[in-house]
Parts: sequence; structure tokens; C-alpha cells
Amino acid sequence: MLSTMNEKKNDFSELRNNAKEKLKSVSKKGDKPAEEGELEQELNIQRVETEMQNDALRAVQTKLEKSLEEYSRLFNEAPVGYFLLDKQGVITNVNAAGAGQLGLNKQKLTGKHLSVFLRKSLQDDFYIIRNQIIETGKPKQFECEIKREDGSLFFAIIGTAVLHDENGDFKSLFSTIVDLSQQKEQERKTKSTLHLEHDLNEMKSRFITFASHEFRTPLASILTSTEILEKYNTSDDDSKKEKHFDRIKTAVSRINEILIDFVSAGEIEKGKAKNNPEIFNLVKFTEDLIEEIKSREGHRDIKYIHLGEYRNVFLDKELLKTVLNNLIVNAYKFSPESETIEITTEQETSEVSNITIKNAGIEIPEKDQPHVFKTFFRAGNADNTAGIGLGLNITQQLITIMGGNISFTSKENEGTIFYLRFPRD
Repeated sequence: MLSTMNEKKNDFSELRNNAKEKLKSVSKKGDKPAEEGELEQELNIQRVETEMQNDALRAVQTKLEKSLEEYSRLFNEAPVGYFLLDKQGVITNVNAAGAGQLGLNKQKLTGKHLSVFLRKSLQDDFYIIRNQIIETGKPKQFECEIKREDGSLFFAIIGTAVLHDENGDFKSLFSTIVDLSQQKEQERKTKSTLHLEHDLNEMKSRFITFASHEFRTPLASILTSTEILEKYNTSDDDSKKEKHFDRIKTAVSRINEILIDFVSAGEIEKGKAKNNPEIFNLVKFTEDLIEEIKSREGHRDIKYIHLGEYRNVFLDKELLKTVLNNLIVNAYKFSPESETIEITTEQETSEVSNITIKNAGIEIPEKDQPHVFKTFFRAGNADNTAGIGLGLNITQQLITIMGGNISFTSKENEGTIFYLRFPRD
């Protein structure tokens, strides 16, 4: 205290000395009359002291005003949301960024609890953290999801610290809200990319496994039949030769199917598969396709019926051929030779065409059904049947390109039915 008093005395002495010097500098030569009394001199000194104090106060006020203006500009124009809260978490002040984050103007936000913009499950957590900050004086951060006035959500970090007055007492809570939406979106994209990369690597691995297995079987059959044919030299061996020629044709046909699937998948992936619809007779088209498949895959009992008075459709002929070929050949693979494959086309109106392909073979296990149309997927009970798991994926994508949709039902002892529906635009 003594030190403070001494400082004040020194300041007063310096002020008085400065006032005397200033008074001397403004006095004219010879103007200092001898008869001037001490009282008048003291009054002049005090007047100058007062003027100098006023000048100093004005300078301090100007400096304070500039500081306050700078603080207000920093507060209001900051790109991060700034909030001043009382002990109960009620907003007493907010900057433009904060108001924009919550979707309300400053006037409507003032007086609201900041916690009302948090998910209900997080409001209690924010209350606990706020009390901890007030009690300990240590700032804390809180990651949460904030709900805007319009109901939309965004991820954010709320950082909160205590502001004290000049006496060191609690003044207010200062909270900042940093929007993490872009960061979270980038994280989501990164995860999606990593997931896609993982899926692609898995697909490559499965492709190599399936392709090597599927090519090996027909190639081995061709090689074996060729070696045996070389040993047949007489006309008596013609019937035996025919049998091996058929085996070679079947093997070549299988390799061709695999290659067609790969090419089709590649064209779809590159966006080269386009829908070019034309008008054609669906009944004749289906009958011709069935005969073609029979000649290639072997004669099976295929029952085909058409329902409805309409026969012409407006579809992409080549895409539909690939689709029906995949599904009918699939029915060949999974149906016993003694069972009938049933194909139905239906056109009750000219606006919608329905096609169903039914086989009485093994069912698709219920646990596998959600994955049937995925790339390289094969049902758990299909290990003994040729295939690489591309056919149904290609089929679904081509039907989508044509503007249609595909579904199926599959039950034990009843087989599988695929339903194709093509509405006309």
C-alpha cells in the first residue's frame, strides 16, 4: 500500500512539474509581473494540470474505444460461432457465425439455452460438462450433433471456457462452436473409398478363383476329348467321335458364356450398355430364343405360354435377349433334367409387360437371398453347379437400364421364380 501511495505522489509531482513547464512556455517574455501573487500562480498551475489530465483521459478513452471496436469486430466477424452464456447456459450474446450455425438471428437466440439445440440424449452431458468448467475453471471441449432451427443436423465441437471480471469472479461462459460437417463428410468419403477398395480387392480375388476354376473344367474336357479323338482311326469309331465332338462343343460353349459375362460386365461398368428400344413381337422373340437355347444347351421340357391380347413390346431386343438367356440357362443349371422349366409372358395392356421364369430346382437359401444380385455372389448350395456369380448381377443391371425391375421367390421343394416387369414410358 505504501508503494502505491509513493507512486501516486510521484505521478502528482511529475504532473505538477509538467504543468509548470507548460505554463512557462506559453508565458511571453517580460509578462511575468513581479506583483503576481502566489495564489494566481497556483491557480494557473492547477488549470494547466486539469487540461493535461483531460487530454490524458481523452487519449485513454480513444484507445479504449478503438480496442472495444476491434474486439467487437473480431467477435462479430469471426468465422467460428462465438457464444456468451450465463451460469445456466443461457445465451447472452452471439456473433453472426453462431447465429448462422443455429439458423436464428441474434435477437431470437438471446435468452435461449444453448443446450436446446443439442440432441436430447446429449443435453445432460453438456450440463455436467458446463458445471465442471465453472467449478474447476478449466476449459473443455464437447463433440456433439447440433440441431438447427429448421431441423437439420450437423456435427460440431463446442469448446467452453470461463471469463472472469477484474476481481477474478465469474463473469460469463465463452463457448465456441466449430462446424465439423465438411470434416465428417471427408471422413465418410474416405471410409467409403477404403470400403470400395476393399470390395474391389475382394472381387479381384474372387474373380481369379472363380475364373481359374470355371476355365479349367471346360479346357480339361476339350484336352481330354482331343487326345481321345486322336486315337480313333476307323469308321467304326464315328459314334464315339461324335460323343467327344459334343463334349468339345459344350466346353467351348461354356467358355464363350463366361467370356460374354465378362464382356457384358465390363460394358456396363464403363457405361457402354445403352437402352435402344424398338417394337417387336414378344411371343415370336421368346419362342425363337427358347429354340436357340435348346439347340445349344440341350433339349429340355420347356413350357411357354403367353397371356393377354397384346404381343408387341417396345424394348431393347439385344438387352432382353441377354437377360432371358441368362435366366433360362440358369434354370437349366439348377433344375433336374426331368423337371419342366416354365416361361410366361403377359401383356394384359399395352403399357406393361411381365415375364416369369420358373424352375423346380434347388431353392436359394433364405440367408443368401438378399445377396443374390451381388457381383460374384454364389449361394451356399451352388458349389456343384458351374458359374462365376456374374449372370444375375448383369441381368439386374440390364433390366434397370431398360427401365424395368426384377424380383424373385424361392422356396424349398418348389424351386425359384424370377419376375420381370417392364412398364412402358
